[in-house]
Amino acid sequence: MKTVSTTADGRLARRIWITASAPIFALVALIAVLAVVSRVDFARREDRAYQAMTQRLVGSTMSARAHALEALANDYANWTDAYDNVSRRWDRAWIENNFYTTAADVMIVLRSGQLRYLWAAEQLSDGKGAVGRDAMFAARNIIDLSNRAHGASVSGMMLMSEELALVAITPIAPEEASSRTALFASGRPLDYLLVVDTLGPGDIESVGESLGLNDLRFVANPSSTEQGTASWRIPLANSESVGALVWRDEHPGSRALPQRVWVAILALFAAGVCAAWAAYVLTKRLVKDAAAME
Repeated sequence: MKTVSTTADGRLARRIWITASAPIFALVALIAVLAVVSRVDFARREDRAYQAMTQRLVGSTMSARAHALEALANDYANWTDAYDNVSRRWDRAWIENNFYTTAADVMIVLRSGQLRYLWAAEQLSDGKGAVGRDAMFAARNIIDLSNRAHGASVSGMMLMSEELALVAITPIAPEEASSRTALFASGRPLDYLLVVDTLGPGDIESVGESLGLNDLRFVANPSSTEQGTASWRIPLANSESVGALVWRDEHPGSRALPQRVWVAILALFAAGVCAAWAAYVLTKRLVKDAAAME
């Protein structure tokens, strides 16, 4: 009789345990689904945040380089000797001896939209005509080069021989602030100094390395964003098209998603098994205690 009673108690304990454990496993499954959904959403948001962060990083870096080129142009243009030998009188010998640099590839002096002097680095000397034409076209789109005086220095980006180039334009004027102000207020035509710095594939790759971006490159006519890449669009001053700097999109959220999901599922599964086992032990003990009291 005792054996029969023990067997019956065991069956009763298992039925009670199954009844009690079913909601536990259902709850664990529901939590697992919600955990997966939340982690997928988090991964997508992390991917979008990575794209936005790297786009801001690339944009600020290129803007900083453009402003540095603008500062270089100002160093040459905000110079009384330059104003005396370019605007007050035209001294070509002085200009040729002073308007060149190792920090950029092209220097142009222009007035009222007309080119007056062009210097180009040795690697561009064979295509001086095209360089001057492209640079002048870019200048006209960046700043008003009419007879109306424009005292601001500006910078932008242009396309030069299918490569990205930075361009800065600034008026040639005396160093003294009061003389500069009087010149800009006079309305007389200004001479401008235009400086261009081309960024070849090696230069752009170096920028990518400094920013921790893989496969950074310039695309002159991007039809659409390439699969697995992020991009920063660039209005080109001498072209109707829009260029882009493109780099590999690392998808940090999606890449870490499988590991995060499996960790969550295993943790929840372990918690469910522990809860079910605890429920089984407690149920068995309660049934045994109830049988002993009868």
